[in-house]
Amino acid sequence: MFEFCASVAFYGDYILSRACHDNVIVLWRIEGFSSAGPRPSQSTAPTPQNVLPTSYEDPDRLTRSAFVPATSPRCPSQYTRLLEFHTPNCGPQFFMRFKLHHVAGQNPVLAFCNAAGNIFFWDLRRLTVYREVMAAQNDVRRDKSKPVQVPSWLKPVIPRQRADAAGRIKSVASDRDSLTSGQTGHTETTDYSTETWDSWESRYSMEDPHHALRAHRTESSSANFVGRQAAWSPGGEWCVVVGSSNTTLVLQRWARKTASRASVTTR
Repeated sequence: MFEFCASVAFYGDYILSRACHDNVIVLWRIEGFSSAGPRPSQSTAPTPQNVLPTSYEDPDRLTRSAFVPATSPRCPSQYTRLLEFHTPNCGPQFFMRFKLHHVAGQNPVLAFCNAAGNIFFWDLRRLTVYREVMAAQNDVRRDKSKPVQVPSWLKPVIPRQRADAAGRIKSVASDRDSLTSGQTGHTETTDYSTETWDSWESRYSMEDPHHALRAHRTESSSANFVGRQAAWSPGGEWCVVVGSSNTTLVLQRWARKTASRASVTTR
């Protein structure tokens, strides 16, 4: 089944896109493309196909590129999938659009609202910081007596206890995180639990391009609210989400403790 792309945006020379039936936003790159490179000539532009391919067996017929006109052992594909971001509970909805806040001097933050009133945020700078932390942690040459410093947003999962249906007490991991880009505080790595490492990996690891990263922050509205479009103010302080039921959600970053974090308006 062929998908319809509902939202797309550049992130530097990379591309973010989301198909309407996929519960993920995908980050990928066009092989051979560089915005700093020369513009391809018009003669190299792919021409329309008279007969559309009916299977995925021949990638050259599905995707064609002016930057990689033909695949080769040196460049076996015309594009590469780099990352996925998990956007659950969207169902068969069309026209659900994400928005990337990407301005100089601030961490790039991706925002998206699903069909269940959940607004997801990912701080893309955290992904590279996490990779650097893990590289230092796994460096066989480092002094093991000196713990690796980690940013303050890498919080350990602290199990909490609750009763199950039979009245027994069991531990449940709580990993709610905050999203305040630009934090400079650090702690040191210790013997963290398996739940903590798994939680960090599920949000920040870029090792597997087919592992969809969970949101770094989630805000919730009505479960019946279907988000259609997210947008950022130029300075990144405000995120606006519009959707079903003539409803607009306004969320504030870096809000003062006495101020409301989010508001809802209808029209």
